[in-house]
Amino acid sequence: MKDDRVIALEIAKQWFRELDASYLAKEDIIVHWKPFTPESKRGEWIKLKPHQAVRIVKSTRAVLKVMRYINVDILRAAAQEDGRMYVQGITTKGVAPTEYFNFNRTETFTRFELLISCVIKILVGHGWNTRIIDLSKIINTTFSKKGFKILSANKRNVIIDNVAQESGVIVRGRLDRLFVNGVGRYVAIQIEGLKSIKLDYDEATIEKVADDALRMFESITEPENYKVK
Repeated sequence: MKDDRVIALEIAKQWFRELDASYLAKEDIIVHWKPFTPESKRGEWIKLKPHQAVRIVKSTRAVLKVMRYINVDILRAAAQEDGRMYVQGITTKGVAPTEYFNFNRTETFTRFELLISCVIKILVGHGWNTRIIDLSKIINTTFSKKGFKILSANKRNVIIDNVAQESGVIVRGRLDRLFVNGVGRYVAIQIEGLKSIKLDYDEATIEKVADDALRMFESITEPENYKVK
């Protein structure tokens, strides 16, 4: 019985992670961002009452033996343990305290898009054009450190395309590979005008870039100035 409750809690956590959802205590709602299309930055906030979320999780995730343990309390516990419980939602173009959820935060980028953008900006700061295969490794490491679900290659590449321009790079695809004289042609992200490429990413460098990207991400998403709606 205890094991079934633990399984139910993990199922609830996974549901929160896959949707990048958050629980707002004052409003007693669960919110997540839903793009209008997989390729679009535009979308809408989905707001669910806890009992609605319970029905969704039971219907789509829970196996029969743990279904009875999926309830509002389990959802609250999952949100708390995963750092997804907030006092309430606010709207500000600035930053907000960690315990408040900023609805304005993802009107331009979702959290996944923002974190990938931070990774790219760290690479730009170093002046490193980077192969997509290496960028993917760095993104996966960063997501793993943050506790985010590792994205499929297709979804990851869509997000890279979405955030590239605002992050300071051009995506050079298979039909427009980056040519580096004497080295080769690469599917890569390129800082405009820069013709070199970094090929020697080792584990230590990947870890360092991931850590720096997480610090940038947290400096944006852990706010100080805010106004309550």
